[in-house]
Amino acid sequence: IVNAMNELIKQFSTFGGGDLGSTNKRALNKIFGRSAWYKALVSKRGRDIARIPLFLIDKNSEMSEIIKEHELLDMFKKFNNDMVGMQARKLLQEYFDNIGEWIIWISRNVAGVPVALYPLNPADVIVRGSDDEKWQINFLTGMQEIDNKDIIYCRDINPDLPYGRGIGQGQAASDELAVSEKVMKLLGLTFDNKAIPPFIINFKGVGDTEVQKASDSWLSKMKGITNIAKPMFTNADIGVQKLGMNFEETKIIELRQGEKELFREMWGIPA
Repeated sequence: IVNAMNELIKQFSTFGGGDLGSTNKRALNKIFGRSAWYKALVSKRGRDIARIPLFLIDKNSEMSEIIKEHELLDMFKKFNNDMVGMQARKLLQEYFDNIGEWIIWISRNVAGVPVALYPLNPADVIVRGSDDEKWQINFLTGMQEIDNKDIIYCRDINPDLPYGRGIGQGQAASDELAVSEKVMKLLGLTFDNKAIPPFIINFKGVGDTEVQKASDSWLSKMKGITNIAKPMFTNADIGVQKLGMNFEETKIIELRQGEKELFREMWGIPA
């Protein structure tokens, strides 16, 4: 299966636009919406984590009392006018699983009081901010600088760059996701007419009229469900050139099944 996956990467690169690359966060976010199994599994984790009840603990009290009502909890239930808390928390977890980071922008009123929370796409971060440097983020309206105090940031630490950007499980599976996308595009192409026949059949030494008669005879004898896998016997000098690939040769069925199991095990989802 591994050899077949490596071979598919080489053969189908033109279908998928090249390798995703483990650092290409934007491409990985886009493929999230094109791989049914991948999205289903990551979304399930996101929903489950978004359902976890939130509460605060008053560490100033002797008993570390639990606070169930607070302005901060209200904000995490609503987030903003376009996204309720459940949706926002699910999205943040999906970002974390997919590309290893999530970012919240704290919107304040003129008095400096937080009034809304906005999850941001980590792929839009140009410069990661700090206490001494502002965040640079690419919004649809253009690049904006945001103070570090207005950003809540979490990352899954990359052991190769422990003080750099985060890395998610989707990035770790970038090769598998690339293969998955290319396989699906190949499957789609098999149902479209791209003016490339699966075979070229050459009847040697005959004219156009004889070729047409041979074609009609071939189709009448071989076409139809009752003629599947039947052999053809002839004394004609016939040459057959195969152009297409079949699913058995490319191990597509095995790849699809392997993809399902791989993603399920990566995120710990029961069978």
